[in-house]
Amino acid sequence: MQLFNAIDLLRAEEGNSITFVCDNPDFNGQPNAKVICHGAWTEWADRTFTGDTAGKALLAALSAYQDFCPGHVASATDPKVCGRCGIHIDELRPDDDDPINLAGSGPLPIEAREG
Repeated sequence: MQLFNAIDLLRAEEGNSITFVCDNPDFNGQPNAKVICHGAWTEWADRTFTGDTAGKALLAALSAYQDFCPGHVASATDPKVCGRCGIHIDELRPDDDDPINLAGSGPLPIEAREG
């Protein structure tokens, strides 16, 4: 995903904002870059995301935003990409070692019961 798309996604809903903080000039073990996000998905509180670069800090914010998505819907330009948060359907697939039961719903088989 291109970074300008991430910025647009994080700011898409009314009231959402992103602040880019200037890079950390010191070599003090702290991350070099920081963004502060504010909006409905942060419950209207400032939420800080950091990374080695501004792009990585932005991608950390986007990852958290995608976890908040109230319901994935296909975008108008690509049906495999969510029109709300930008996540690709392949990112939602379970890992190969995920203990999901392909024959039923959830990790355990569904058993019929009387009543």
